[in-house]
Amino acid sequence: MVSPDCPRRRYKILTSLSASGDGYVHDAQCLIYRGPDTPYVGREICYGYNEDTLTIYDVTNKKAPIILSITSYEGAAYTHQGSVLDPMDQRFLLLDDEYDEYDKVGPGIPGNPITYIWDISKLKAPKQTGLYKSAAKGVDHNQYVANGFAYQSNYGTGLRVLDVRSIPSDPTGKGVKEVGFFDIYPEDDNMPGGGSVNFVGSWSSYGLFKSGHMLINTMERGAFVVKFQKGKGNQA
Repeated sequence: MVSPDCPRRRYKILTSLSASGDGYVHDAQCLIYRGPDTPYVGREICYGYNEDTLTIYDVTNKKAPIILSITSYEGAAYTHQGSVLDPMDQRFLLLDDEYDEYDKVGPGIPGNPITYIWDISKLKAPKQTGLYKSAAKGVDHNQYVANGFAYQSNYGTGLRVLDVRSIPSDPTGKGVKEVGFFDIYPEDDNMPGGGSVNFVGSWSSYGLFKSGHMLINTMERGAFVVKFQKGKGNQA
């Protein structure tokens, strides 16, 4: 950040791009590109979550940003947010769609939160390679990835921590495993499927603190600070 107004200027770039090229940008992750798509190494790349597409931008030239690709997928209902697996090797990306479960489309029809796995090694030709389906019914909202783990807030099913280290060797998602959770909305635990496809519980969480603590935001109960405990199963 060069000056406090930088975030506003960058937002205007994406707003301009979306207005002229691909609708509404709901969320975006902007990074200095480290590969593997050689022509773009060192450039500033934004991964946009644009209602029904993953849209990738090159915003290196702030006066002339360009769209590199616009790609939809089966089950697109409200492309909400996501995160690259590794900022230093931007080969894969995780994407969440907020309304695929609620609207009962594509893989979200059964009502289990879906994490869509993407191969973004070619910025002009990204492709969805697989997915992970959460065990309990609910709605996914925000997720952040660090050191091989995805920290997801899935509304009523709370914080879900996934081990995603297998994705580079198996991008289908078959090797992805849930390694921890913290239930913040027990009212729906006894419903069929272990949860409800509803907008309750947690919108977001942050699990990237060096201390290992995780902060969980909730709509009904304020915030929780949790940490993994050894020998306590897979519940945070």
